[in-house]
Amino acid sequence: MIKLGWKLLVSRMKWFMLMCATISLLLASITSIFTASISIKMSLKEHAYQDYGEQTLVLLESDQSYASLKNKKDVEAIGQFKLLGTVDLHDGHTATVGTMNNDAQKLGKLETTEGNFPSIENGIAIEATYLSLIDENWKLGEKRKLIINGKSTDVTLTGIIKDYSAKWTVPIEVEKGINDFPNIIISESNSLTKSSNTRFLIKLKGSMKEKEQRAHTFIEENGQDGFINEQLFSLGLQNYEHITMVSFIFQISILITSFLCMYSIFYFFYNGQQKKFSLLAAMGANEKDLFKILLSQNVCIFFSSFIISIPFILLFHYVIINKTYQFSHYSFSDSAQTFIVVLIYMLIIFLITIWNAVHEIKRLKKYTINETLKGEQIRPYKELKFTDRLNNFTVKQIFSQTLTYPKQSLLIILTITFSILIIIFSIYVEKETIGLWDDKRYQYYLNSQEIYSFDTIDNLTVLTKPGLTFSAKDVEDLENKSGITFVQKTPFLVDLHPLLNEKFVSYSLENWINQQEEIPLTYDGKQIIPNVKYLLLNQNEFLKHFPEKDYKEFKDKTILYIPSTIDDSNEGLVNESITFVRRTHNANGNYETNKWEYKILDVYNEPFIIELDDTYQIVEEDNLIILLDEQTAMDNGIFQGFNELDIYLDEKITSEKTEEIEASIHKLNAITPGSLYQHIPLDFSNRSRISVFIGVLGKLSFVTSVILSILSITVVVYSKYHLKKKEWGIYLSMGMKKKDVYFLLYYEMILYFIIASLLALCVFSYTILLTHTEYSLMYYLQYISLTAIFIFFLISVAMTVIIALIRKQSIFSLLRENE
Repeated sequence: MIKLGWKLLVSRMKWFMLMCATISLLLASITSIFTASISIKMSLKEHAYQDYGEQTLVLLESDQSYASLKNKKDVEAIGQFKLLGTVDLHDGHTATVGTMNNDAQKLGKLETTEGNFPSIENGIAIEATYLSLIDENWKLGEKRKLIINGKSTDVTLTGIIKDYSAKWTVPIEVEKGINDFPNIIISESNSLTKSSNTRFLIKLKGSMKEKEQRAHTFIEENGQDGFINEQLFSLGLQNYEHITMVSFIFQISILITSFLCMYSIFYFFYNGQQKKFSLLAAMGANEKDLFKILLSQNVCIFFSSFIISIPFILLFHYVIINKTYQFSHYSFSDSAQTFIVVLIYMLIIFLITIWNAVHEIKRLKKYTINETLKGEQIRPYKELKFTDRLNNFTVKQIFSQTLTYPKQSLLIILTITFSILIIIFSIYVEKETIGLWDDKRYQYYLNSQEIYSFDTIDNLTVLTKPGLTFSAKDVEDLENKSGITFVQKTPFLVDLHPLLNEKFVSYSLENWINQQEEIPLTYDGKQIIPNVKYLLLNQNEFLKHFPEKDYKEFKDKTILYIPSTIDDSNEGLVNESITFVRRTHNANGNYETNKWEYKILDVYNEPFIIELDDTYQIVEEDNLIILLDEQTAMDNGIFQGFNELDIYLDEKITSEKTEEIEASIHKLNAITPGSLYQHIPLDFSNRSRISVFIGVLGKLSFVTSVILSILSITVVVYSKYHLKKKEWGIYLSMGMKKKDVYFLLYYEMILYFIIASLLALCVFSYTILLTHTEYSLMYYLQYISLTAIFIFFLISVAMTVIIALIRKQSIFSLLRENE
């Protein structure tokens, strides 16, 4: 039976090739989407590990030993480190000294750019940026004295570490030498006597989602003093789970359309060999024998398709990666998972073909051998009543063709509709979520400390620890770099509150306060102005903004910009006192309150605008701005450093200058633990990759689905023509031209296309109307139109194939009864 099944299949070579093409395209699309997504995820994970370490969490304090933690069932890997002290550097910077064992170095993905990690007594390896602050001429193997914890210690430089600590997650109350990471790693055999608690880098078992969920519980159960590697999960792996979800959705979409198409194709393939099966049944073949024949045919078709699909899998895999993330990583450990999932998909597709075979056996049982041989199993359709009232022959004939095998006609409409929806919704998601950055001047953003902890006491924000900042000198050095047009500097003044006597609060200022607070807050009998943004101006910046004013007059005064549309002169505020208050923890653990009295020089009811040149402005339209003199704020202790830096470059800056600026920015970032560095265009590009990924998978899924749909529509229309060939022969014998036959078949295909397009348009339009979108429906109509034109073109190509198949058929061959 197996040999007979093969011979029957080879005797219908065109059908064999058609089904192989259908299944190989399906296999190639689904498998390549899965393998590409796995490769991208693995690469994304490796990149994230390189930047933020492989650890899930950090334990700072624990009553358990290294061995007991390592043996816990949830722990996959563990490393330990100790902080032994600090080294004071120039310009107020500090380096943390500590040990880090080999397991911790491997877990953190630490790398040396030169030399090795220390193994000799008092050997040290230093982060590259910190070495430049100590002495960039320090050679490997050279012994020097370092002042660690105020004591001179002889150390030998054994290696230079690639900067890592500034990227790693640190606790909210980060403090150098207390709860950060070592910038100078000293050998575990050292002469430092300071005792220190052991800290642990811990990687938990499970998927990324499971690790993140278990981390909080693990910290609570094993010391309570620790923190999760938030940078890894929120930045490095922000699209990790999304890639899995997106690829799965498109794989299922292709499976659905392919099932609908394969049902129609296999239906007519089996229909064409029903008479042969009836003859075999007449000769004594039972259902089991017929199923063996169909099974052998399906196995042959499937494995032939799989072999054909292999080069296309590799091609599609490459295209997906190259058009989206442009990097991939694949390891042997991932091959087992990939093999299992691909095997499952292959099994699903194979079962679809087997289901069609079983369905065919059941269909054969409904008719006698004689009925099947005479073709009587092809029942004429029941015309609907409205077709009886149609007088136009062309319209009536098209409906007649459509309603022959209505189930297959409906499947054609659904597959085309689904294909259109796949591409349109993928474009919709891509366009609505993609980030574009065309500002060539605003290029970099730095934040010294994104998160800080505080208490609220007497309506005042009181920091639990002093904030980390970029020093004024470092920022000034950066500003003086050639190629930088402007640096917008936001000082770290989150705990500085402006107070104003309530009787001087203007209507526009009152409006601002009511917008920010449900209940206005007060302190010491004065109104607190909430959510203000401070900007510090030096003499040059002040005179640039206010050339008509006297800088000396501004030095001990302030200027307010209220972003209000209310027509309010604010004259009552000018020359009135405004108090700035800050409450802090002193060395004894008590609270200390400081106040500074300023006079208000001027008040403006408009956004503060910074003009870089005639064509470029920075508008602070959403912030109430308080301007202070930078030098005065430093002298009286209000200001310690900057929190945020927005860096603007010259429009025509050279690549060499850009590299110099990036090196300076990187140095400033590297010496501030837990700081955030963003290269804005690159950051937007990275964030938009998932959107591009959706778009590429959508296009691949659409092409796969629409090709399967066109193959299906070609098979259905031609098969229906062939099954009703006697009717067509009668029409031709009565004078109908072959050209008219072609057009009637073409009109049938166009009818399917029009109905499917209208359905897809209705579904998409309804979605647009229900959701808030960045782009209008008219914007997406251009993509719908292009999709429709593409499908129309493919239908026209399919029609030329049908014409080529029926052109040489004579009237006699159509009317002849096959014995």
